[in-house]
Amino acid sequence: MTDILAGVPFYRASQAPADLRETVRSCLCLGLAALQDLDRTDDFEHNAWHLGARGAGQGSPLEALLQAYRIGGGALWSGFVDLVVERQPGDVFLLVDVAEKVWQLVDRITQVVADAYRQVQGELAVDRIHRNWRLLDSLLYGCPDQPELAAAGMGLGLRSEDRFAVACIRRPTAYSELDPLLTPRLGRQGERVSVLSHRRAGEEAMLLCMGDSDLDELPDASIAVPDGQVGLGPVVQGLGQIGTARALAELALATCLRPGEVGRLDRRLPTAFVLGRPDLASRIARSVLQPVLNRPRGEREVLLATLAAWLDCGGSPQRVGARLFCHRNTVLNRLRRIEHLTGRSTTRPRDVVELSLAVDAYQYGQRPPLADLPPLLPPGG
Repeated sequence: MTDILAGVPFYRASQAPADLRETVRSCLCLGLAALQDLDRTDDFEHNAWHLGARGAGQGSPLEALLQAYRIGGGALWSGFVDLVVERQPGDVFLLVDVAEKVWQLVDRITQVVADAYRQVQGELAVDRIHRNWRLLDSLLYGCPDQPELAAAGMGLGLRSEDRFAVACIRRPTAYSELDPLLTPRLGRQGERVSVLSHRRAGEEAMLLCMGDSDLDELPDASIAVPDGQVGLGPVVQGLGQIGTARALAELALATCLRPGEVGRLDRRLPTAFVLGRPDLASRIARSVLQPVLNRPRGEREVLLATLAAWLDCGGSPQRVGARLFCHRNTVLNRLRRIEHLTGRSTTRPRDVVELSLAVDAYQYGQRPPLADLPPLLPPGG
């Protein structure tokens, strides 16, 4: 006991198990019995397996367990030496054979301890993964009550007053594996944003534990998915708001059209507003744009692409012309044609709002984005 407490930092730094003395005594007795018949060490190995498994379950370091066993082997060996030297010094040469047996047994038993420890540790890790998945799933997709929120927060290491954001992800091919481990992913100097990943039935989400950070401090590139899209919801406070944040992140994801795009809800609120009511979106698209949609395909696509580019470029004909590879006068002619067909003016704010919402409603209902349409010229354009 003295040697173990002095030689193993884990036992020295923490409170030793209450049954440590009895465990040591049992191991020494089983070790002595095993040395009498090295072909029958079942009891000793079974005991070693039990202690290795228990150590893994209690979170004891494997190296501490192995050190304790080696110290026990050393105690047996030094005990033999002392007895022989004191009582039968003429038989000292026999200790050579005993030494080999003692250390062979110690090596065998420490291997059993290590095997049991690693097996149980692996099983516990799998259990922990599934438990974390269930806890995170309840926060993202369930309606947990206060006791469930507290349990989920405690299990995942989250505080009820923490600040969170949720990012929903769409990939070209859905993930099927289970991987809800808490892993540091993002950060900035002095603070860290942690990410808890969650996947279920082709859906993927990330719970961002924001600390004192804001979304503006989170570069889009840090959460972008190559060839996929990410929808980022607002920052919320409290575990009970995570479900709402996830729903808003899904809405933000619906605004993404291009590969690698990150859609932040707070930067796309009008579009998200339209997508949140697909019935009204369809109505406003038909109400405002129907005369344009009735035109021949070539003219229709060019007019819609020009209107979408004009809205994206802040109403600058020069920038629209550069994007669509045409002269600014061509852009102005197309805008006048749109005004004539729709009865809306590009100079009246309320009309511009209607045109903007109608283009979003049409664009997100059709896919791909209008800006990706080829820059065709209408007849006479």
